[in-house]
Amino acid sequence: MKKITIDDLPENSFFHFTHISNLDDIKKNGLKSTIGANAAGIENTPKVFFSVGEKGIIEIMEVWLRILINKIYGSNDILNLYKSENEEEKQNRMSSWIEEFISHKYLDDSLKKELLFEYFYKYLKERVYLVLDIEEGKDYLLDDLDEYKVSLNEEKNSLDYLLAKEQYGPFSNFDSNQVDKWNMHTKINTSIDNNRIKQVITNDGEEDVLSILKLVYNRNRKYFHSQLLLDDFIEYTKKIEMNKEEGREYDQNNISRIYKRKVLKRSTC
Repeated sequence: MKKITIDDLPENSFFHFTHISNLDDIKKNGLKSTIGANAAGIENTPKVFFSVGEKGIIEIMEVWLRILINKIYGSNDILNLYKSENEEEKQNRMSSWIEEFISHKYLDDSLKKELLFEYFYKYLKERVYLVLDIEEGKDYLLDDLDEYKVSLNEEKNSLDYLLAKEQYGPFSNFDSNQVDKWNMHTKINTSIDNNRIKQVITNDGEEDVLSILKLVYNRNRKYFHSQLLLDDFIEYTKKIEMNKEEGREYDQNNISRIYKRKVLKRSTC
């Protein structure tokens, strides 16, 4: 698979990120339209998802931060913070978290964000960005439908609707079922051949999504006027890098253990 620097790409390129372990298969077989693990129970048909332009990269990363913080402190409990709680404790915690999430209070919760950022940092370091050579009409439709929004808009008073609207953030038009530019997809059952895919790198040859995100953030943040979780995450990455430059290793695993204990202690008070 050929590599290309992000500075050599057209303004509205089509970006898809994936785990680095998927690269060998993509090099051989391209990107197959599927209902992936993250889309299970949300999407009904197989597709390849992508975002448009550098602004789309910022938008989808903000959305993923919101999705992941809900997965960490919500019912998914992906960090196993609450594995020892009983059903009554879970219900009480969920009620408190849902109120915090849909009221945006989590945006100011530094303790919860620290664990999220530690998880997201590793998540992005393990992933790469691909750029797709696809054509409107042939491979995708600008006015295609977002299946998740379609189902949610049928029950606008539901809890699922409120949670999803907060996860989608300020970049999504929930009054429309049309796809947003950060969450585009190919036509149903439309795959992308390997000869239409390149791996995106920085001018310095960095390949991970985190390196690409920091570059894109620095030159595009001025276009966004809302409070973003991503702002705090970028500051978190600077703190890690500063420690490394000063010869102090930032022990994320230790930080994680400390913050897990603090989160659990506070949730039982």
